[in-house]
Amino acid sequence: MSIANQNAPKPWKWVGMEGGIARWYTRTRRNDIQDFRRQAQAVAAHLHNDSDVLEVAGPA
Repeated sequence: MSIANQNAPKPWKWVGMEGGIARWYTRTRRNDIQDFRRQAQAVAAHLHNDSDVLEVAGPA
């Protein structure tokens, strides 16, 4: 990202995942890390050794 784009308006109008929102999210989801790891391991168990994974995300 260039310096010129850092102050560009965001493409959405709602609050971004920054500052207080990011801290709140971290506090509320901190205890879920073991579930996230179990889910990632379950997905990994179904992949071949040469598989590439771009992103793993669960339902909201």
